[in-house]
Parts: sequence; C-alpha cells; structure tokens
Amino acid sequence: MSYFRRVFVRPLVALFRPLAARCRSYLLAPVNIRLDTLEALLRETAPRLSENTVAVPSQDAPSVPQFDINLLLHHSRSAFLRTMPAGANVLCSAGCSGNWYFEWVERCYGPVSQHIGLEYYTPKPDQLPPNVTWIANTVSNMAGVGDQSCDMVFSGQNLEHLWPEEVVGFLLESWRILRDQGHLIVDSPNRELTAPLNWSHPEHTVEITVPEAVKLFSLAGFDVEQTRGIWLCRDPRTLRILPFGPNATDDEWSLPERLITADAEPENSFIWWIEARRSSRPPDAVALRTEMSRIFATAWPERLQRFLVGCGTIEHSAGAEWVRCAPGQSGAVIYGPYCPLPAGRYSVTFDLAVDEPSSSAGDAVVARCDVMIGAKAEPIVYRDLRANEIKSSTQVTLEFELAQLEFGVQFRCLSFGNIEFVCRRGAALVEDPLVSDEGGGTGPNIAQGLSGQQREFNSLEEFDAFAADLNSRGDETERIPILSNSYLVDRTLLDMPSDPFSPEYLRAVLNVHARISGRPSYDSRTMEHTPLDVSAAIVRPAAYQNDGEWLGSYLESYGNLIRRLEVKPGMRVIEYGCGDAEISLHLARLGCSVTAIDIEPSYIDIVKEKAARFRLPISAICGDFMTGGDLGPFDRVFFYQAFHHSLEHQLVIENMHRILKPDGFIVFGPEPIVEPDGPWKHAVPYPWGPRLDGLSLRAMRTHGWMELGFQEPYFKKLLERNGWSYEKFHSTTNGLIFSITSKRLS
Repeated sequence: MSYFRRVFVRPLVALFRPLAARCRSYLLAPVNIRLDTLEALLRETAPRLSENTVAVPSQDAPSVPQFDINLLLHHSRSAFLRTMPAGANVLCSAGCSGNWYFEWVERCYGPVSQHIGLEYYTPKPDQLPPNVTWIANTVSNMAGVGDQSCDMVFSGQNLEHLWPEEVVGFLLESWRILRDQGHLIVDSPNRELTAPLNWSHPEHTVEITVPEAVKLFSLAGFDVEQTRGIWLCRDPRTLRILPFGPNATDDEWSLPERLITADAEPENSFIWWIEARRSSRPPDAVALRTEMSRIFATAWPERLQRFLVGCGTIEHSAGAEWVRCAPGQSGAVIYGPYCPLPAGRYSVTFDLAVDEPSSSAGDAVVARCDVMIGAKAEPIVYRDLRANEIKSSTQVTLEFELAQLEFGVQFRCLSFGNIEFVCRRGAALVEDPLVSDEGGGTGPNIAQGLSGQQREFNSLEEFDAFAADLNSRGDETERIPILSNSYLVDRTLLDMPSDPFSPEYLRAVLNVHARISGRPSYDSRTMEHTPLDVSAAIVRPAAYQNDGEWLGSYLESYGNLIRRLEVKPGMRVIEYGCGDAEISLHLARLGCSVTAIDIEPSYIDIVKEKAARFRLPISAICGDFMTGGDLGPFDRVFFYQAFHHSLEHQLVIENMHRILKPDGFIVFGPEPIVEPDGPWKHAVPYPWGPRLDGLSLRAMRTHGWMELGFQEPYFKKLLERNGWSYEKFHSTTNGLIFSITSKRLS
C-alpha cells in the first residue's frame, strides 16, 4: 500500500465508519426514503399507465461504497462546529429537527447554559434536554426570543429552505436577538455549484452564492469575519466542475485534497460556511429586501429547470437541450425539478416534437406528461398523447392546483417506446394560470372565468409571473378588471406603527413601497413620470382610448365632479395632478380662470397646446402637490384620481387653508378610499399606504409610482383634524362617480 493511502485514505475510512454507525439511523433514513421512493415511482408507476409498459433505467449504486456523501458532508460540518467561537452561554438554533440535533451540537461545540431551538415543521420531542427551550415557529419570526438575549445564532442547512421574505425575516430577527458583537453562523449549499451539478433537494427553494450571502449579511447589520468551504466541487484554477460523489474517480483531485482545499475555497465548494458578528450598524431592511428579491428573481427560474434525463440521448438545438427517445426506449424521458411549491394554481408546459409523423403506431398512446407530488404513487394530473397528436412542434400544458405547500414537485415526460420523438429538457411553469377555453384548442381566454374573481398572491414573485403571462394575452380592457380583482397577501406588510400621522408610520410606508417597487428610495420628482406620446394624447385623451362604455363612465364622472365644485364663470380654480386636464378644459370653457399643475412635463405640454388652440384661460405649471401656495387665493381646489399619488398628503391638506379663500372648498374625485371591512379591504389593509391590488402593484413595479390607498376612517380624520368636513357622494351604478367635498368647519 502506498504512503498516501496509509497516511490519508485509511485514517479517513477508519474515522467515517464508526461515525456512520452512530449517525446513519437519524441522518440517512429520510434521504434514503426519498431516493427509494423516487426510484420506485419511476420504476413502478409507468408500467401501470396502460398496456404499453414503461421501464425506467436502473440506477444501481456501487455494492460497497467507499464513502457516503451525506456522512462526508455531515462530519465536515461537525468539524467546523467544533471551531465556532467559544464562550456562548445562550445559543439559538434556527432550525432543529429533534433531540439528536441538540446532542450533536453539544458533542461538537460543547455545553451551553441555554439552547433555544426554533423549529416549525418538526414536532416537539417528548423529552428535551433540561437546557433546551423549544419554540414552534418559523425562523423569520423569533417573537419568543428577547431582544439582544443571545450570544450566538446558528443556522445549519436552513437558509436554502426559505422563501425570500423568510430569508429577510431571519436575518433581521437574528440581528434583533443577538447581543452586540454576538455571532451569526450559517452554512448552506452554494448555487455556483448546485446549478452546474443539476443538484436538487425536494425542500430547497433557491441556494445562495457566497458573494450574495456576504452582501445580505452586511445589509442586515453584520460584519462577515470568516468564509469557509466544505467539499470542493470546482477546480479553483481551471474552474472545471468536479464530480459531486466522493467515489467517482478524478485524475487530478483525490478525496483528501478536495476536503482540505475546500476550507479556503468557499466559492468553489458545495457548501459555504460564514461566521459574522453583529455590528452596531442597524439593518437596512429596504435594501435587504430589494437584494433578496433580486437574488430570487435570478435563481428561481434556473431552479425550476433542474431536470434529469431517464432514457434517450441529449441533443442541442436552438440554444436548448432536447432528449431524443428512440423506438424501444421506454421510461421517464425527463423528470424534475423536484422542488417545493406553495399553495396556488399553476400551469406547466412541455415541448415535444417528431421529425416525421409516425404511421406505424396508429392512434396508440405513445407518451405521457404528468405532475407528481412528493411520495404520492399517482400523478395529480396527466395527459396521454397519441402518435397523431405529436407534431413537428407540440406544446402540452397541464393545469393543477395545490391546496397547501408541497415538497418534491416534479414534472415528467414518459415514453412508451412506440415511436421516436424529442422532448425539451425542462418545462415552463406559470403560477396562477389563466383558465383555458373549453376543449383547449386556442389557449387561454382572459375574459372567461377570471374577471370578477378575486385571487391572492403570496409573494411578489407569484404576481410577477402572473402579470407577465397576462400581459402577453388579450388587451388592456380585459387586463384591468382581472388585475383590479387580484391582491397581494403578505402579513409582514401589515406591521405598521399605531399612529398613522407619525414620522415612524411614514417611514414604514416608504419601506413597503421600496419592497413592492424594488427601488431603494422614493423621489416624486424622478419617479412619477409617465411615458407619453404628446401628439397622440392631444387628439385622444385617456378617456377616449377605449370603448363607448369606458368613455361614457368617464364623462359621467367628469360631470359629477363639476357639479360638486359648484363653479361659476370668473371663479379661480386650481387642479392638482391634472394629467390631460379634461375637466380643467371644461371649466375654462365655462369661463373659470384655471391653474393646472402636474409633475409630468409632457402633460403640461399637452395642456398648454390645448389651451393655446382654444384660447382658454389656463395656466399650466409643472410642479408637485405643494406647488401653488403663492398663486392663491382660489375659490376651488380639486383632485381627480391624483391625491393617492401624494406621499406627503398630510402636509398638502394642512396647506389648503393658505391656498383657498375663506368660502372656498376642496373636491376630491374618484380616489381609493375604502371601508375597512368592505370588499376592497385586502387592497388597503392599513389606515393608509401602498395599495396591494394587482393594478397598483403593476404600476409600482413597472414605474415606481406612489400608489396609495386610504381607509375611510383615516381619511375622514385627516380632513377633520385640519378643519375640513367630509361629505361623500357616490353612485351605485358607476364606480367612477365618487367624490368627497370638504368645506371649512365652523
């Protein structure tokens, strides 16, 4: 035996074998069950599909593996656990799946006075060690742990299980519960390697890279002190991807070399380990959410394309991988991505093709596309394809609904071996899909079954996917009611300060807007602009860019507001947020002296051009809601679908006494002022703040606009505390006929 084998290999084998005996029962059982179940599904489900039996190729493991990758990774992590900063009295573990976990930590790190375990999915063990406090909650909500009460937070192989807002919550909560200079220690798989290795775990959302993690930690108020790696999977010099399995032969890298080199090469290792210290610098929650949203938007689409190939040969065409399955080859052609999906409605689309239509198979079933969930033996939805249904380019779309969060979701294309066809390696998943026509011939029909239904989105990522799909179909008249009846459901947005008139509340609103818009800050001077074709808008204002019903509703609404203004020729009127100023033009024709203000220069150009053509007494000024205080006094002030863009609306109302004459008053046109328990309560779930309906979300995410909504009690109090009345008028037949008149209180 060589010196190398005596010095390195034999000691490693001696070390791992006894540890394997102690750890296999609790560590490998869940993994083996999942792998055995997956193989059994692929082997056994397909033959039951029809008389055309399907056999999945065997994936026989070596009879006597030299090393088990799960134990190798586990014991490498154990070694790092032994080197964590000493002296922690109160340790909080974010994620702990049983008594074995606490025993493992104590054996490797040493005893601590108090060990707090946060765990949501695993039931609380019957007999806990006396120093352990078990808190059944998610790691993004550590409400049961006091501020600055912990010396160390350890999160082992947990971050990759979290959805974006949970990652943000975990980091913010970790900073809150740690004492000053306390340690946060996290290890997690590295997407730089999981992606090229095409590696999937049924419970992983997205893996985070080392640079991404370092930036997230910094934004969360931590100073990263050390980054380490476990299990080298990329050659640092050549960037060649190394085999994931430890038993695969490699001419250049031995197993001990990969283990030892990984420590100093976290970016080239399968797992990164980060030790960070809590600084006195508070977290930047807005920037943290923005960065995590960016990471997820990049990583999630890739995660959904981690498909395995069962039978057939891989070909490359038009920038994509295709799997060609020849006659006689039967089984799973592609299957993946073996990922978690939250509750919701989905559609998944497969791409299949044949070089030439097959005549020998007749109308026999030749393939199947299906959706499998975890260890369930039968697909939740499937479609059998006959030979004459697969053309030179064929898309197969399956729609399905999940009532709860599910793990191990996989999409499969199976061959019965009758004919030769190709299948793209991957599938297109759309969340909350559109309802298809009866018979499925022409694809989704937006108007059918969707407008009028309220739908929920659990994340902005879900909404983005839905909005993108919606935008590719139909026209805007169909999209508006669909988006208006959709809303984001996110309880983390509801944690507002109790006083809606406080500076703290204003900062909270800005945080919500930043999270929705994806922009770190808000400036009305740069973020309230509207892309316009000035020449076209002069000829056809917004109200005329639809059908007759749309135009009629707006003209009725204009008439209602003009009535409420109670204007006479010669009166001075100012409109804020005038847009194309159709109402101001009517008032000018009536003989009023009108000032029209808007922050968008193009709208001001439109108003000036119209006023010049008709020689109307309109002064058009580019400005914000605080402009015009030195131009008064006025007889009337009005806002038409504009006040909800005013972040500083409280100051705007305070300013009204200075702008108006003693007998002057304000009229608000249609504004998103909702009843707290009414049908639109989900769109405005707080006294005031960014609206959560789909139409508003789209505007904020696309343009960065401030799209506020107000609950009626707050809006009424806003006026009354500044000496103005609240008189509402609305129509039951036209939603645009809505106005509030505010006169001075005596």
